[in-house]
Amino acid sequence: MGKMKVSCVLSWLCSCLALWSCSLTLRGCEIIDEDPGSTTAANLTTAAPTPTMAETTVTGSAQETTAPTTTTSATTTSTTTTTTGTTTTTKAPLGVCWGGQKYDGAAGECSEVELRGATRVISNTCAYVALKGGTGVCWGDKSCGADCPNIDFATEVYATELAFLALNTADGSGVCWGRDESTNYYGENCSGLDFTGITHVYSSATDFVAWNSNSGTGFCWGRNGGCTDQDFTGITQIYSSSNGFIALNRNAGTGFCLGKFAHRHYCSRYDFSATDLEVYAFDDGFVAGPAGGQYQSSTMDVGSLASGSLTGTTHTYSTDKAYLALNMNAGTGVCFGDASKGGDCSQIDFTGVTSVHATEGAFLAFKKASGTATCWGDIDCSSVDFTGVTDVYSTIRAFLALNRNSGTGVCFPTDASDDDCSQIDFTNVSHVLYTRTGFLGIKSDQPDRLSTAGYRDHFNPFVVPS
Repeated sequence: MGKMKVSCVLSWLCSCLALWSCSLTLRGCEIIDEDPGSTTAANLTTAAPTPTMAETTVTGSAQETTAPTTTTSATTTSTTTTTTGTTTTTKAPLGVCWGGQKYDGAAGECSEVELRGATRVISNTCAYVALKGGTGVCWGDKSCGADCPNIDFATEVYATELAFLALNTADGSGVCWGRDESTNYYGENCSGLDFTGITHVYSSATDFVAWNSNSGTGFCWGRNGGCTDQDFTGITQIYSSSNGFIALNRNAGTGFCLGKFAHRHYCSRYDFSATDLEVYAFDDGFVAGPAGGQYQSSTMDVGSLASGSLTGTTHTYSTDKAYLALNMNAGTGVCFGDASKGGDCSQIDFTGVTSVHATEGAFLAFKKASGTATCWGDIDCSSVDFTGVTDVYSTIRAFLALNRNSGTGVCFPTDASDDDCSQIDFTNVSHVLYTRTGFLGIKSDQPDRLSTAGYRDHFNPFVVPS
């Protein structure tokens, strides 16, 4: 175990009155583990309209609301005690966490994380970053980027599975950190890159793409290397999924792949000049073909898909081995892949479905208006009462059905004990996000100014044309 260093300022107020009352307050305590290898992780959740992570426009961060403490330490204290006379008031933590203890380390613990004043919180597979008006708080597994001292959080933060990028558009600088900067397998090393003028940043599980839509330039970094051989001139849209990117010039009818898609030459078989080309991206890759024609995929078995069966798709979803193309307008859905993991939805009624959520082996289709939901794959939710549920969330292992109005929530299944949320107080929870296996509920002190993006939200599937 590495050496531990404790630095804090001790303030004590002792009033020897008739009752010899004495109050002690610790302020600004910081515990730093000097062992760098030790372990303590198509949708933005936001109160105001913001771009999706599949095409995120860089904007300046909001003005910070004064918080009791502000720090860039991986561990901070959020419970502040003040004493007036003999009355003591304690400010409770604004975050409630559960799940992920076994796999995500300290990402499943947030009782001492200061979230007051946070305007944006994002996560990767096993760590979180909260932005607070130019400063940031990180927590979780150090190997995922939970240690972020001296990081400039001036503008925005983005994530791959095991790394973060903090971008400062004012001076064109960027700082990356995460798993292992020497390998850069997850984009954790961006030293030497010039971010001047960058307007959009995209991420997959292992790579980043930075694009300047004004000058028609861009660059890439991460496991699959750079993209200096690609010309971004005229590009009108870039889309991302967990395995790669597609850059399209819809005006000229051209396009190319980036990231893993480019590394494995997935785009070589497609004619992007076809005016009726349809592209449907899922976590494992994409399906493409002319409208009403036969579909092709470089990564998935699409032999069961009838010609034209995906036309009209509005949303796509994935488990580990199955895929759903949903037409929310028509109330229809098409599934393919491993039936035991959600690849067969022939008996599912999608009429009235308002959202779909996925674990690694099951889908959940939620109908908010009727307070009902249907699950298929390897999870059964027929015994769960969705009456009054306002929102549904998922990790790779479990679902959360939340009723914001009553401040209650139900998690299922609970085969793993840390997925059980029966003891969680959901009162005033305004936002929920997640790592690979853990949830974070935020009781924001300024919910209208807070936006969040959880693991998998950074590389949303896409549909072209949308």
